[in-house]
Amino acid sequence: FKVKAEKVNWIQCKSFSQKLHHLGAYQWIRYSNSLNEIVRDISEDYDIIIETQQVYLTPPSKTFLVNYLHYPYLLVPPPEVNRLDIRIYYAILRCLLLKRVKRINLALTNSPFTAELIKNYLGIKPIVVYPPVEVEEFNSTKDWDYREDKVVNIGAFIPFKRQLTLLKIARLLPDIKFVLIGLVVKQHAEYYKKIVKSKPKNVTVMHDISPRELKEELS
Repeated sequence: FKVKAEKVNWIQCKSFSQKLHHLGAYQWIRYSNSLNEIVRDISEDYDIIIETQQVYLTPPSKTFLVNYLHYPYLLVPPPEVNRLDIRIYYAILRCLLLKRVKRINLALTNSPFTAELIKNYLGIKPIVVYPPVEVEEFNSTKDWDYREDKVVNIGAFIPFKRQLTLLKIARLLPDIKFVLIGLVVKQHAEYYKKIVKSKPKNVTVMHDISPRELKEELS
């Protein structure tokens, strides 16, 4: 670890590696079980556990569990999927993980949209905590009359961010410039390549750019 902090005990764990695409949820549950064992072994000495990776931990009952749910993966079907078999699949997963979900003492999430999903599917009401962003850092000095017609999308290049849907929109608006900015995730390298290969002429794809470059695009 590159981060140095006093009184911090680092425990190294194996990273999750999905080997079979169609059994991703099953593989994640097995992986999370191994992490749960580690947490249960050490959590007796702690009053609070803050979880951010959606392992759905089950520490001892006396330990207060705070869970930051970026999005309830494994428990809520993807928004673009409406097939009955997929919905049944996710319903089964919810049943398997319901005991873990009920163990959460305080749930946090990053938007009202996600909060509504968590409430409807998991039966818990999270507190919305917006990700900290220095908005002032990206304020433009240009007057509106001098700004170009441009759409900027920022997000990791993964299927859930739905950049391919943005490409469809861009084709319908050929006079508008679209800029897709994000991080290339190793596990989804093929998805990134598909975006680059299929993008129309009015779309620019940028990855791993500097804060200065990002500010230029947003201004």
